[in-house]
This record gives sequence, structure tokens and C-alpha cells, in this order.
Amino acid sequence: VNIGPSLYLQHFNQNGFPELEDYGVLIAQLSGSTEAALTVSTHGNVFVVWLDSNVYAQRFYFNGNPVWPSPVQVNDSSAGGFSFSPEIAALPGNEVVIGFTNTRSGKNRVYLQKLDSTGARQWIGDVQVQTSGTYSEYGVQLVTTSDGASTYACWIQEDTGITDIGLSRVNSDGVVQWDPAVIANLETRENENKPSMCILNDADIYISWIHADGTNHYASMQQWNSDGTCDHTMDTQI
Repeated sequence: VNIGPSLYLQHFNQNGFPELEDYGVLIAQLSGSTEAALTVSTHGNVFVVWLDSNVYAQRFYFNGNPVWPSPVQVNDSSAGGFSFSPEIAALPGNEVVIGFTNTRSGKNRVYLQKLDSTGARQWIGDVQVQTSGTYSEYGVQLVTTSDGASTYACWIQEDTGITDIGLSRVNSDGVVQWDPAVIANLETRENENKPSMCILNDADIYISWIHADGTNHYASMQQWNSDGTCDHTMDTQI
């Protein structure tokens, strides 16, 4: 995906050569600079999400042909606010869940939306991952279970100048399971940023981030379970 006035999709083979002609497939002409992310489904379809005033998504076959007649707007624009930092994760059956930050509440808060294989929105409104607190939330990352029953979201959560990593679980109906969210980092006196996460055996959620204590910066990680419990009493410095 190329970020710029125009958004393109390109497919590279195992030897590093492009499979699509010219610059690739033109996804959208943009009103300005943007952010984009993509994921691949188990069926071999590519889903791209991007920001252009609102959050949009499109589904592609591997040959670059779009599946949906036109891009789908993901966020509920009637709720107002400005959206940014979209992220996307695949679900079974060519469905996807998309996360983004929106300012509709007067704060930066993380929301999720689910699209089915036709691009139809599945959750009424947008699901706010955490309704409690007055945090500023951004930089959402997503993983899903293989059966699509759960989506885990983590993000940077800022409060009174300190940043932690928030973690929540949402079921397939868009119901938030952990509200207030879990604080993924056990060390909460400093600043944590740039989270990344993966899931193992549909049960073990591994989260890494950059810990900053004012003079030192290093990568840390923690393991969480599907019931919201933590496996270790201390964060692991990588």
C-alpha cells in the first residue's frame, strides 16, 4: 500500500517481483495524506482500510480486482468527530473487524466496527471499547480468534501525562467483555508506547510495547489469558 494523494495496492510474488501492472491497483483518489492498513483472509482475499476524512474499506481478490462495487464507509459519520489511525483484522468467512480512534466524545477514544463479506456494517453505531474513564486512546492494534468469537484490541491510553497500554475483548456481537479495560503493562509509573500484539492457540495474547522511564527506552512484553488474567507478575524486558 502506497500512502500519498492516491492509494494503490500491489501484489509481490515470492521472488519480490510485482504481479500487478503499472503501480498496482488504484484503490482511491485521496483528498490529502492518509493512513492505511491491510489484512489477508483465510480465503486469500485482501482487505484494505484507509482514512480519507472518514474510514473506508475495500475487499480485493488476489488478482487485484475489487469485490465490493465501491468502497465502504466504516465509521458512523452521523456520530460526528474526526477519525484516524485505522487498523484491520480478518475474521472467518471473509468478514473483518476494523478499529480506529474518533474524537466524537471530545476525547480520542477507540471504536470498532465489523463488516460482513458483502461490506455491510454488522454492529449498530460503532462499538466503543471502553466507556469508563476520561482517557485519550489511540494507536489501536487488533487480533482475532480463529472462530471469530473474540476480537482483542490494545491501544495507547493516556491519562494525566502518563501512557499505558489498554487491552479489551469484544465478542462476535460487538459486546465489550472488559470494561473498564485491562492495563496490559504491570509497570504503570512510566510511559508505554507503540503496542503490538499476537494471539496463540486462541487463548494466549502476547503484547509488546516500548517502555520509557525518562532516560532509557526498551521493549517489554506481557502475556494475558482469554479470561483477562495475567500469566506473569512482572513485565518481561526483551
